[in-house]
Amino acid sequence: MATLVKQFTFVADTPILPNQVNANFDDIVSFLNTNVVHVDGSKAMTAQLELPSADPTTANQATRKSYVDALNSSQATAITNAQNTANAALPSSYINGGIALNVTSNGAGDVAVNHGLGAEPRAVVIIPYVPGGATLPWQVALEAKNSGQFNVRVLHNDPGVGIWTGVTVSFVWIAIR
Repeated sequence: MATLVKQFTFVADTPILPNQVNANFDDIVSFLNTNVVHVDGSKAMTAQLELPSADPTTANQATRKSYVDALNSSQATAITNAQNTANAALPSSYINGGIALNVTSNGAGDVAVNHGLGAEPRAVVIIPYVPGGATLPWQVALEAKNSGQFNVRVLHNDPGVGIWTGVTVSFVWIAIR
């Protein structure tokens, strides 16, 4: 670890020469510019940051690699165990999906989809679908969701058009509770 060394030490009741004071200040400035990590990232660390051995307890605390590795390992094990279980499929009350073929957006540019989960989904994945893989002039986005349905907003690829009403679209969807 770099250590700041001052050239001159001053004693009470003795004269101080300006060049000695300036030399000490120059040493401080040089040390800060070359050895201290800058908040803008322009000066990189030269060694690993050492953290305390305690696990984080709040959202903004840094964490050690071993703590993250242990979390990832337990999650990977849970996923592997679920995949190795004979009946690993989630019940339909937790995941549902389908294909919305040739549906027309309403006056707000939305297509309503009944997901059948009985509760608001935590995640909804929407994938535009065009048979034959043609280029899509539109895109879809999740607009709103609740315990019975979610709305898919249809947007034109041309930003000048924005929301696209009265257009026929198709998409694949998955909702997860």
